Amino acid sequence: MTRVAAHGETGEQVQTVTIACAQSEVEALWRDPDKLSSVFGDEVGIRVIDGGVFEWTLSTGPDEIESWWSKLVDTGDSLRFVTYIKDAEYKDSDRGARSAELAVRFREAPNERGTELSLSTTSRLPAIFTTTFLFGALYRARALLQTGEVPTLAHNPSARDSAH
Repeated sequence: MTRVAAHGETGEQVQTVTIACAQSEVEALWRDPDKLSSVFGDEVGIRVIDGGVFEWTLSTGPDEIESWWSKLVDTGDSLRFVTYIKDAEYKDSDRGARSAELAVRFREAPNERGTELSLSTTSRLPAIFTTTFLFGALYRARALLQTGEVPTLAHNPSARDSAH
């Protein structure tokens, strides 16, 4: 079953990490849907569809998939994934979704330690985007940029069934 994503609480959720990489490398990761899919983990799949729209598919349970569409807006010091309304029917039925966004902000970290990266949600994004989930995504993004891989237990025989 596929449906348009349910929304969580209103308000802003923010998480920040420092990544020992140049800002250009950090920014490039957030423009690449394949790398973003690995950063957000097994629950989220991301691809670019026609017109530069990012389609986010969110696994919310067995046989349940929700979708969220966004446009990428570059503001110079940040990238914003702003809700894109795909269907007029959805637009009329869920006005609160129009202002939802996931914002990625970059700035030089103190003492030449790389890039300080903040990830925030505003308004009503799909319910999966909690502060804990955002921190996990930032943790995996930092690992991918600094080591070239995302931490996983998939090849560990003691891993949970969901990691295989």
